[in-house]
Amino acid sequence: MRRGPVRDALGSGRVRASLALAMVVLLAACGNAGDDDDDAGGDAGGSGGATTTGVSETEIRVGGLVSLTGPLAQQFKGSADGAQAYFDLVNERGGVHGRTITMVEIRNDNTDPARNQEEARALVEQDEIFAVVPLATPVFASADYLADAQMPVFGWRIQDEWNDHETFYGHVGTWAEIDPPGDAGGAYGPKRLGFTKVGVLGYTAPQSADCAEAAARNYEAGGLDVVYENTSLPLGTADFTADAQKIKDAGVEFLQTCIDTNGNLNLARALQRVDYHVAMGWPTGYEQEVLAEYGDLLQDVYFVLQHRPFEEAASSPGLQEYLTEFPRLAPDGKIGNQSLIGWVNAKLFVDGLEAVGPELTREKLVETINTEFTEWDADGIIWPLDWSVQHTGPNPYGCGLTSVTVENGAFVQVLGKPWNCLGRVQTEAELDAYIAAEEGGATPEEAAEAALEASE
Repeated sequence: MRRGPVRDALGSGRVRASLALAMVVLLAACGNAGDDDDDAGGDAGGSGGATTTGVSETEIRVGGLVSLTGPLAQQFKGSADGAQAYFDLVNERGGVHGRTITMVEIRNDNTDPARNQEEARALVEQDEIFAVVPLATPVFASADYLADAQMPVFGWRIQDEWNDHETFYGHVGTWAEIDPPGDAGGAYGPKRLGFTKVGVLGYTAPQSADCAEAAARNYEAGGLDVVYENTSLPLGTADFTADAQKIKDAGVEFLQTCIDTNGNLNLARALQRVDYHVAMGWPTGYEQEVLAEYGDLLQDVYFVLQHRPFEEAASSPGLQEYLTEFPRLAPDGKIGNQSLIGWVNAKLFVDGLEAVGPELTREKLVETINTEFTEWDADGIIWPLDWSVQHTGPNPYGCGLTSVTVENGAFVQVLGKPWNCLGRVQTEAELDAYIAAEEGGATPEEAAEAALEASE
């Protein structure tokens, strides 16, 4: 089976993309860089016009483009910690083919599109880097510039701008469908859990509202009854009492929110005040600190992950390494989704360098990853990606990640273990076939095959 873009366990990749966008907005809302003899590093990594900017006999220069400040910084700056820590680990072990990796600069776009373009140009034209690692921002206005420069970019894929650029490498693939039509695969989570009456809740911020509206479309496509929908809340709303009562009055059994962790905690308190319990899907909050302090509010809350759960690290050498080495190398950093994404970005870059060999050019790096990395999984951190197809468009179906919930005071992996293979399930009949096969003991891959057969 061809392995394509990862999909999450509470819905298809389409819902995941919308949830990712919601997650990152909620805490607030052409020059080719040298392919001639003037390139930094000269011909150290190649000759004949091949791009060796940022490469010398002893060093590979990279730079990051991250929202370090601005209204969304809290959801992005951890990626820089993860990438830097991984490079420090690699350098401790001798570097790559005799070269150390130097993080020249982490450029801050301040969550501003114009600044994003300015800082991208500075990385290429002033810092003379070999690659961008990591890129973590909700405002990827510099995508066309970096693509025209044939710059390798490794980062957090949450925008359409990642699509169709052979030098771009997202943390779980490159092709992102952010605002597609509804499909039934997005109803997998609540339907698999046995719910029929669902609701969605979002802020007025575009990404949050889009997330909730997409979830509602997908739930309807999957045969669920959307009995509550609200995307009229201002960003930062603290009092959810009226909403909680409306959710109770509507009889919602499962509520997908597209709001931040603080908002969700306030919503959970409001639901307690009106004496109503509802299962929920939250885009953020999968953190031990949140669980330790607010565990009583997290019962029957489901979190979609884009990586193997930390609780399942025994199944992943890569995750074990991250959990062991990241705290040592970044004592002020935070274990979690953000730093892990930066770590994975850096690992793919380094694995590509290793595979290329000492005669390094950008062209060789891109060609090597795009042709040889057909089952790359960051040593078990993510579902294996086939980079030979990642830049060509969405695959018919793909396997993805999973979800966790809270049981007995701990996060536990649930639904479609170890991974989910919903892919591009589009109709209610396909979703029903998938769930029936899964409940009958089929593997996720076999369930996906059953869904495809139901579409014929």
